[in-house]
Amino acid sequence: MQKVDGVSLGVWPVGGLVIAGGYIILSLADMAMSSVAFVVGIPEVNPLLAWLAHHGLFVPGKILLTAVVGGLIAWLYPRKCGKAVGWVALMTMVGVNLYHLWGLSTL
Repeated sequence: MQKVDGVSLGVWPVGGLVIAGGYIILSLADMAMSSVAFVVGIPEVNPLLAWLAHHGLFVPGKILLTAVVGGLIAWLYPRKCGKAVGWVALMTMVGVNLYHLWGLSTL
């Protein structure tokens, strides 16, 4: 079994690009589910994204923020604190998406 950066899940090594890619995919899913929530009247709770949504900039702002954070995860991952930052960001997005799925399923 090959290991990259000392971490491996099964046969696939987990590196910064994998964690960043997962974060980006989950963040874009969050954007899609947030857009659905806006249609049914549920507001954005993130203050920065709520401000962007108020000014009609939710989608471009979310895409830019996602790209910046994904790039930072990929860049920081090989460094000492980068693994923790990447995994925390990824697990946060997992939680956000699960919350969206639960919230939208109760409507």
